[in-house]
Amino acid sequence: MKKIATLILLLIAVALNGAAQYSLYDFYGNVTLQRGGKSIAIEKGMKLNATDQFNIGDNSGVEILNSMNSQIFRSTSKGSFTTTRIMIDAKDQATDHRAAIHDKIRFGKSATNGDDRVYVEKGLVRRSMETYDPEAENLQVDIKKLSVSVYNALKNPEQLKTTDFPVNLLHASVNDSGLKFMLENTLSFPVYFNVLRIMPEEKRVEISELGQPTGNYVVLSDQSIVRSQSKGLKPDGKHILIMTHCYFDIDELIENIESLMKEGSTVASDTHLPVYLRAL
Repeated sequence: MKKIATLILLLIAVALNGAAQYSLYDFYGNVTLQRGGKSIAIEKGMKLNATDQFNIGDNSGVEILNSMNSQIFRSTSKGSFTTTRIMIDAKDQATDHRAAIHDKIRFGKSATNGDDRVYVEKGLVRRSMETYDPEAENLQVDIKKLSVSVYNALKNPEQLKTTDFPVNLLHASVNDSGLKFMLENTLSFPVYFNVLRIMPEEKRVEISELGQPTGNYVVLSDQSIVRSQSKGLKPDGKHILIMTHCYFDIDELIENIESLMKEGSTVASDTHLPVYLRAL
């Protein structure tokens, strides 16, 4: 009977460990953690969400373990970084936990309060999104920061063609009047995107025929999505794919970009916000 009880406890432990895909493998020095704008106790082995915010001091560091593939991602730079930002910037240098752990010096920053925040509270999540939005369920990208990034990118058409993407993205013309694209998520956490048709000359923005009318496309790890329209796309404007690591409100994004274009003001982008843009 004792052996059976021990076996049951072992199975429960394995199940719990398997559920915690991202965890804090190790940390040292002055490291604090915020979740949803609130400080929480930090300890080795704790489960992490994709939008958790690490604040790393001088001569300090954190190591994040993805238990699905035994990879460790390390940050040793001073600043504030989300779990996803650490993992995506260190992706190419991530190694099996049995081997050496490499440093990745270039990191982004995402503060969670004041004017520097790039994630804000989103509110209630509908049941239809629970499967696809399990980690950022109460957060969304600060839409003003995202709007400025898109607005400034429109001034530099080459940036919309050459921006590096952390996932596989292929696109091509179809029948001279259509478009198609394929996005494959090669990361170990979800990505969120949508497609807008932007007409800078008219200072107008709308959902592209290739876009999702409400919400975002959400692509989980190892999933891919293909979307195409063989003909009939409106010829004017640019079809821009916008991808982030967290949900964003597409209606608010449209309104804010249009406002910025009509104002014509100069606003600096928040370089700490992980956002990826590509003209299709």
